[in-house]
Amino acid sequence: MSAGLARQLTGYGDVFAAEVDALSRETIMTTDEAIIAIDRNEHDKKRSPWLRVSALVGAAAVVIAETVGLTVLRTENDVVAAPPYATVEDAARARAQALTQGDWDAYRATLSDDATDELVSKGQEIARFEQQARLRFAYFVALGYEERIESCTVTGDLLASCTLVTYDSIGRALGDEEETLEVTFAVEDGLLTFVGGASLERSEIADEFRAWMVEEDHPASPWTANGFIYSPVGKDPEVVAAGVLEAVDEFLAQYEG
Repeated sequence: MSAGLARQLTGYGDVFAAEVDALSRETIMTTDEAIIAIDRNEHDKKRSPWLRVSALVGAAAVVIAETVGLTVLRTENDVVAAPPYATVEDAARARAQALTQGDWDAYRATLSDDATDELVSKGQEIARFEQQARLRFAYFVALGYEERIESCTVTGDLLASCTLVTYDSIGRALGDEEETLEVTFAVEDGLLTFVGGASLERSEIADEFRAWMVEEDHPASPWTANGFIYSPVGKDPEVVAAGVLEAVDEFLAQYEG
C-alpha cells in the first residue's frame, strides 16, 4: 500500500469519528429560504447511523479502487433516472425516487414547466409557483417522506395509473402506518405533465388524526385552509413538521385515553 493511500485511509478514521459525533443532527438540503436541518431521530429508518457508516466504508473503497486504476460505477439506486423518459412508468418511478431521496433538482427535472403535481404543487403550474413547491418539498423531506410505486397500468399512450405507497414520520408516530394511493401520471415529450389521484387506503387512526387536526383547526395543522400545504410562504418547513409531530403526541394522548 502506498504512503499516499495509507494517509487517505487514515483520514477516513477521523471522518468516522466525526460522523458518530454528528449523528444527532444533519443538514440534508438547502432552499433559497433557509438551510434545513433535520432531527436524525425522525430518520432512523431512512438514514440510520449504520447506513452512514456503510456509506463511508464505500467511500474508502472508492479511494482504493481509484488508486489502483479501477473504474468505479454507481448503482442504479444511487441515481435518479434522467429525462426524457421512454414510458410513463419510468417517469413516475423517477419522481418517486427523487422524493424519497429528498433531491429537489432530480424531482424538478421529472416535470415540465407547466406540470401540476397535487402533492407538491397542489394543482398549480410548478414553474409559476416554484417557491411554494420548494417549501412543500422541504416539508416532506423534513418528515422523512418515502414513496414507492408498487404497480402501474398503462391507460393510454401518455397516461398510466399507478398504485403507490407513502410513509413518513407521521405514519411512524401513529404506529408505522402507510397510505396507499391510486395516482394518474401523464407525460408529454418525455416529462411528467400531471400527477394526481386519491387515497385508496389509510389507517383508521391516520384518518382520525387528520380529521382531528382539521376539526380543531389546530394551529399546527398543515391541512386546514390556511395551513402550510395551501399557504407555505413565510413558514419554516422544519418548524411546521416538528409542530405536526408534537400534535401527533397530543392526539394520541386523547385517542388512547
